[in-house]
Amino acid sequence: MIELIKYQLIVTICIIVFYGFYKIFLKNETFFNFNRFLILFLISISFAIPLVKIGTSLPIVPQKPNIITIGQSSEMVTQPIAEAKTSIPIKTANQPTPINWNLITLYAIGIINLAGILWGLNRLTKSLLFFRYLRRKSEIATFNITKFYIVPETIGSFSFFNSIFISKETINKGEVGSILAHELTHINEHHSIDSIFLAIVKSFLWFNPIIYLFEKELKTIHEYIADSSVIKKEQDKNNYIDILLNQTIGPKMFDLTNNFNSTTIFRRIKMITKAKSTKRTLWKYLILILPITFTLYAFSFSALPEPQERGKSVIDDIIHQRGLMMGNWDQDPKPITTEKDNDRIINSILQIPDEAKKHNITCQLWVYFDINTDSTMSNFKFLRGKICGEKMTEEKIGYGLTDEAFRVMNELSKTEKWIPATLQGKPVKSIGCQSILFGDKEVWDMYNVEASSTYMYFDSEISVSNPCKGDIVKNPSWFTANNFNQIFFGLRYPEKALKAKKGGKVVVAFGITPNGDVDNPKVKKGAGYGIDEAALKAVQNVKSLKTKWFKHEGKRYNIEFKFTPKGTGTNTFNITAEPTKKK
Repeated sequence: MIELIKYQLIVTICIIVFYGFYKIFLKNETFFNFNRFLILFLISISFAIPLVKIGTSLPIVPQKPNIITIGQSSEMVTQPIAEAKTSIPIKTANQPTPINWNLITLYAIGIINLAGILWGLNRLTKSLLFFRYLRRKSEIATFNITKFYIVPETIGSFSFFNSIFISKETINKGEVGSILAHELTHINEHHSIDSIFLAIVKSFLWFNPIIYLFEKELKTIHEYIADSSVIKKEQDKNNYIDILLNQTIGPKMFDLTNNFNSTTIFRRIKMITKAKSTKRTLWKYLILILPITFTLYAFSFSALPEPQERGKSVIDDIIHQRGLMMGNWDQDPKPITTEKDNDRIINSILQIPDEAKKHNITCQLWVYFDINTDSTMSNFKFLRGKICGEKMTEEKIGYGLTDEAFRVMNELSKTEKWIPATLQGKPVKSIGCQSILFGDKEVWDMYNVEASSTYMYFDSEISVSNPCKGDIVKNPSWFTANNFNQIFFGLRYPEKALKAKKGGKVVVAFGITPNGDVDNPKVKKGAGYGIDEAALKAVQNVKSLKTKWFKHEGKRYNIEFKFTPKGTGTNTFNITAEPTKKK
């Protein structure tokens, strides 16, 4: 509802600005057909401008999960995050529930707004129904093969689509020919379509007084066009002006009609006698570039996230992928050595320290480094590490593993070359990352499971729970980091939720087929704003889960997604497994 009201207000502002420019600079020009389509264009573009989004800065590469290639395989693991405990406020029995006046006001405005829209559409419907009623009640007549309807003399002459209605009084005065020629122009120019369009717009913007002024201006232009057409045929301005003056101003039937004897009759006479605008004055229409540019800049141009500052946390600001970190350069750095050759070289250099062998340690370490403009690597630093079965840590790992990782990287730097990153066409220093696995990869995949994993998207978080956390305690889990990668692939924070700064939890229930595919995923708990669809699509992407050491035995699992807007933290997840219901 808030988005609808906001959209209506933006459209209203655009229409006010456009009407002001039209009224001041273009209203009195005699390019009637041009002005007609110009008004329709200005109203239409007012509805389009809020929907158009144009970035004003270079976008950042959307952040994916922190994917890092391990040293002994081309498979990837995600950066796990530590669980954070949350506290729930306790509400006492006697504590009164405060009235949310802001919410009540919002609902009231929303109800009034919808009532106004329905009121406008109801008026349109009544007009159409009354038109059918009037046609059935009127007498059909013909003049020079033109069929029309004779209406009571108290009603003015008008046309709607292919029907012309003329009062008995006009017939008695013998002015039928000129009026029919006038109304036929309305029919041939399809002016009734314009009227239907304006009626719908008025229903949507029922509170905007300017739209009524725009409608009046458009109908006046319709009359200008019809008057001009009749005068070209009759070649007698004075006679036609006399007919206009002789017409009794009758009541207006309804908004959708084009009335011959409209209340703008004196403006029409003034325009008939006015000298035609010269083609030179067409240049005045370029003035509309100003309001269009202003409204586009005010409501369509949106600054994309600015490039993040260098020197911030490597984990937070940079995407890890196959040993490189993509940043805000024109061209990201690229390793010259292929992934397969990189793994082979590391495996040939790597030596597991005796202390690690003694304690049967399986561990993975991440080292980041500078990628220099001369294609070399330097300045190796410990990023983080994880011993299988323990939590991720940013403190250096013992057992001689950190020293060995640095030795491997120094040896690798003697042969490994990079294509440096570029900024504004020039090579710049950037940052890369390499992970090194010590121990058996199958053991790592089996036991390296976390309660949840997260990834950043334009400073907002998407956290995903491990759906079989409860089974990790009993036996190695099939839901390893590699399976998490499938979920994160293509996962995005919905744009609608980002704009509204909305988040929430989504629970998706699913089963597992014998070959490891996800079976019948469904949203059990939703959050709206497109978040539900994003989570469900992520689960549907999962294929061929590894079930070698895990028996799901017909269970259905709940995987929880938590979408957290920029500026807030990550919460603990509750994971459950429920038996499949018997049919």
